[in-house]
Amino acid sequence: MNGDDLLKNSIHSGLRQLPSQFPLLPCFFGFLSGIGLAYAEFRDYLIAPGIFPLFLLSCGVYLALISSRQRKHLYVGGVLLLGVIGYFQAQRVLPENHIHLQMQEGSYAQVEGIVWANPFHEKNRTVFNVHLQRVAYDGEWRNVTGTAQISLYTKTPTHWKAGDLLRFKKIKLKQPRNFKNPGRFNYQRFLRLHGIDVTAGLSKPDAIEKIGVAPLPFWINLREKIREKIYISIETHLSNQESALLRAMVFGDKSGLSEELKEAFASTGIGHLTAVSGLHIGFVAGFSLLLFRPIAFSLLWRWFPVQARNGMAPKLSALLAIVPVFLYMLLAGDKSSALRAGFMVLAVLLALLADREKSAGNALLLVAFLILLKNPEVILDAGFQMSFMAVVCILFVLQQISQRERDAIDRMGEPKGLDRWLGLHMADDPDHSRMQKFSMQAFRLFSASTLISLAAILGTLPIVLFHFHRISLSGFLLNPIITPFASLLIPLALAVTLISALLPALAFLLFWPIKIMLLPFLTLPLLISEKPWSAVYVSSPGPLWTLLWYGLLFAGIKILMTRHPIDTEASEKKSLLNRRGLLTAWCITALLVITGLLSPKFSWSPSSDKLTLTLLDVGQGESIFIQYPNGQTMMIDGGGFYKNSLDVGKRIIAPFLWDNHVTKIDYMIASHSDNDHISGLESLIDLFPVGQVLAVVDPQFRQTRRAREWVAKAINNGASSMPLDIGRPIQIGEARITPLHPDTDYRQQLRNSPDSHIANNLSIVLKLEYREFSILLTGDIESDAEDYLRTIKAPVQADFLKVPHHGSRYSSSSKFIDQVAPKAALFSSGYLNRTRHPHPETLRRYERSGVRQWRTDLDGAITLSTDGIKTEIISHPDL
Repeated sequence: MNGDDLLKNSIHSGLRQLPSQFPLLPCFFGFLSGIGLAYAEFRDYLIAPGIFPLFLLSCGVYLALISSRQRKHLYVGGVLLLGVIGYFQAQRVLPENHIHLQMQEGSYAQVEGIVWANPFHEKNRTVFNVHLQRVAYDGEWRNVTGTAQISLYTKTPTHWKAGDLLRFKKIKLKQPRNFKNPGRFNYQRFLRLHGIDVTAGLSKPDAIEKIGVAPLPFWINLREKIREKIYISIETHLSNQESALLRAMVFGDKSGLSEELKEAFASTGIGHLTAVSGLHIGFVAGFSLLLFRPIAFSLLWRWFPVQARNGMAPKLSALLAIVPVFLYMLLAGDKSSALRAGFMVLAVLLALLADREKSAGNALLLVAFLILLKNPEVILDAGFQMSFMAVVCILFVLQQISQRERDAIDRMGEPKGLDRWLGLHMADDPDHSRMQKFSMQAFRLFSASTLISLAAILGTLPIVLFHFHRISLSGFLLNPIITPFASLLIPLALAVTLISALLPALAFLLFWPIKIMLLPFLTLPLLISEKPWSAVYVSSPGPLWTLLWYGLLFAGIKILMTRHPIDTEASEKKSLLNRRGLLTAWCITALLVITGLLSPKFSWSPSSDKLTLTLLDVGQGESIFIQYPNGQTMMIDGGGFYKNSLDVGKRIIAPFLWDNHVTKIDYMIASHSDNDHISGLESLIDLFPVGQVLAVVDPQFRQTRRAREWVAKAINNGASSMPLDIGRPIQIGEARITPLHPDTDYRQQLRNSPDSHIANNLSIVLKLEYREFSILLTGDIESDAEDYLRTIKAPVQADFLKVPHHGSRYSSSSKFIDQVAPKAALFSSGYLNRTRHPHPETLRRYERSGVRQWRTDLDGAITLSTDGIKTEIISHPDL
């Protein structure tokens, strides 16, 4: 038998063992395929719609067919049936009295509801999660269901607490809305998965009235009382910065963390330590198992030696570990990520308790199946994906390092797999001193924590890249050092805070070790995040890259664990060919994975003759992205929110660019310096290399301070400055873009104008042409600039028009529309914005001219894709 036959037989044998070891796996694949058909992100993940669900269903059917079961047709039928169940379970049906069906968006209402958890205060607002009871419009009360997240904008914390029945006297309820751009973060789903159906805000505390107290479930009352005592103890014995960090790391409460520290944790790849997830629950479970196992064995050996010899110590330690895990789940609150991760870890502990270590994977699949059965949409949640993969990888590593010897003596106490792999063959030598034994035990604990942490981090890397587009280079250095400390800090801090809350007299003594252990978390991330190489942003990884990554990861763990084989007799039977083949396959996979990670930097190549222009949905602002046929890119404006309450460049535009595998912006233009046009560009400069910034240069007419600072920042980051000469076209491949306004005469005319609209009328007007295609981009010009362009007979005629000033009442005059004579008009405006853009009167002007209208507030991002002859308009209203 040659090497190829050996490899084929090995793969086939491994696949045949899967349904025997994990009988739920085929059913799980079938259920996932049904869910996948219901959600576009899942359905369209592979090269064509429906391929990914079909692939999962095929995997489930194939595993059922090759299983060793007698009635395979029933097995296959079960897989198919679960696919149907998954599809129909994913269809969301709301009850008639749900708030989404009863609210009148944009109108004021009175609202009554129960505060479900103690409100938390962050920055200048207090946030309430309110289970709605009744809502009234125009004095008509209706019973409703659903949860509202209500923000009270005040600088001081409020006195309301969990269980209070409150009436909000005048408030506008809003459905959370996504920015409808490809690659966007699904904010609506994020809130829904966290139990939030609607949002609202108010600024006056006297608009809130307490009308009673409602009974809460016992476990919520208990949780809030314990957490209140814990928080008081933490704030009493730690500084503000220390207490905020400890609350974030142990309970996932980031309300007190500074933005600087949040960003430092994110850029150094340890942001996962401030969100309760599978890793945190795993820390508590792993620490508890390692702590309780020697204690359990010692007690059993002393009082029940027969049970000790029969291997009862692991079962007893698993039973004891359930208590701290369950307590941690309770204190973590109603965070869905913590509960999901907790149930997964509890399933693994129960498998250990039942002496079914090999069935721990099935227990995990069962819990995941039940979670998805309750709410199939969870499959799209980054938290669920990360928790599930973290637990899978931790479980895989634990099974590798915890393999037991054949000798029954070794089954009584601690497993020897880790000791052999670490080379601690003589760890239990009676000749060793206590200090040597202690150091070996500490080394064992640290090594196990490092391996488990690395497995979880590497196992969730593709998910992190897909959702957050950032890879922390410093994280590969920092995580193996700091995460093992976190695996000690989190369970120890949990124990210390509980003891301190119950026995305050001991708190001063107990918190000293915690203060010392917090020091590296407060200093190292801030120090390392300042380095330019700390983190890089990358495009969304493709399905093939993800598959190769996981193949590399699990194969690498298997190879790593063969450093010191556990079963010597079995290892001697392995052929040299298989060992070399495995290593060769791993190296090839590693090369492909590295290439795949780098490939997005070189893969951006639009269709050879296609130009695409996308008017992005950035709320009440404007941002245009152009992809030229020669592969170059241009960004015109970047949107912006009031007081930069949302970083539009980083949170809205950048994900769109990463989703399109854009890694460089060749040209950047700000039409003018209003915040809702320039703010996003400022943050994009920090995220992408910029080739050239284009601006009108006029020594006699000074730019605004904001515009000067934007240009200076771009130049400091490596961009070059290119002056825009009005009337002189810029050739980019076959396409050309010509600045038409403001020319020297118009700038001179407005030089000393007191008009408050001067900035808008000085917006740069550009005409983009490609073969027979043309579009006029008008910034925020108003009627005065429109009249001037008509007076000088500027060549503004175009097939498409980006409507001036978001559709303001004082722009888009009938004469200007007639002069441009567009086939279609594109409006950039925010949904239900305060300025009522686009104005109804403006819309009627375009209607009277027979111009087709597209609006970002209704249609989402609007993309024009043209070969210069035919133009396709693509919108995204359903994102």
